[in-house]
Amino acid sequence: MSGSLRNLQLMIDICCSEIKELDLVFNPNKCQVIRIGSKFNEAGCTLHVSDTVINYVTQLKYLGWYIISAKSFKISFHHLRARFYQCFNSVSVKSHNFTEPVLLRLVNTYCKPYLLYGAELVNWTASELSRMNYAYNSALCRLYKISFNSLDVIYGYSNLRSIDAEIELRTRTFLNRCENIDNAIVRHMFLVSGE
Repeated sequence: MSGSLRNLQLMIDICCSEIKELDLVFNPNKCQVIRIGSKFNEAGCTLHVSDTVINYVTQLKYLGWYIISAKSFKISFHHLRARFYQCFNSVSVKSHNFTEPVLLRLVNTYCKPYLLYGAELVNWTASELSRMNYAYNSALCRLYKISFNSLDVIYGYSNLRSIDAEIELRTRTFLNRCENIDNAIVRHMFLVSGE
């Protein structure tokens, strides 16, 4: 990450020279640049890794997240929902004879984590939360063969939390841990971000 393209190229050059000392090389085909800020859609100067131009992209995968080139830091949640649906379809196809509690356990164990991956680190908008809730709720409706109107009964009897309630709980837990951690840097970052 860099505030300017010139500094980014300098950092890339330093990394390339250090990696060369270790008798390794970067794969330029796996290198990409994404711009975030007011000039995100303007063409920037070309950046190079070992004399190969690095491509500018509008979306970049990093640690399971898809970061989008925009005026401010944004993440695409479409991929997380798609992975959830793929996992849910795989579970439901292979489990015709399973009871509803077993299916629910499988969905919550293997599918739901896709919707919650890193959720405590994101500033969610209402529409993003709504789409994540819809994905989970539609899976529950299919699992129990009910309409959306009957979901309150399922949530009540199964002690489930909706996705937005789960995210709220995870965020609260994460922030409590940050506030009480022994690491002075993390504690300082937490206090500064809370102001």
